[in-house]
Amino acid sequence: MMVTTRLGLGKICFIFSMEAYLMFFTPLFMNRVVPIFIKMLDLYCY
Repeated sequence: MMVTTRLGLGKICFIFSMEAYLMFFTPLFMNRVVPIFIKMLDLYCY
């Protein structure tokens, strides 16, 4: 029982940390990477 509860708590903590990570890094990613990606798409499309 202790192992399963520890794994469950680990999964919950991992999910929360991933959500915090995504919330923190998504604006940076959108500001930095998406314009470059759009420029690359423009180069390939035209």
